[in-house]
Amino acid sequence: MVGVLGGAGMLISWQRGKRRETERTAAELGNLDPDQVEELDSTPLTRAERKAIRDADRDTWRTPALDTLERPVFSTGRMAGMLALRGYLLLAVILVGVKIFQSITG
Repeated sequence: MVGVLGGAGMLISWQRGKRRETERTAAELGNLDPDQVEELDSTPLTRAERKAIRDADRDTWRTPALDTLERPVFSTGRMAGMLALRGYLLLAVILVGVKIFQSITG
């Protein structure tokens, strides 16, 4: 049951993240409607057209200055993963401490 609820939570988080990304792209393209951006994403392109777009993007892309970048916002899924990792590390440290204590006291 926990796995099913976790999977459902991850699916909802993924869908929200995809929608936020679409809204961000719509704002960057001149305040388009996010539904218009989704239509553009679903428009089929030929392999040659995709390659031409990708090559043009690669030719003009430059790394932005580090001081102009914003700190990335943690998504719900990433935050849950980091909390789980911290919990795991805390438990591991406690168990190692218990094992050391046991070996000292015999």
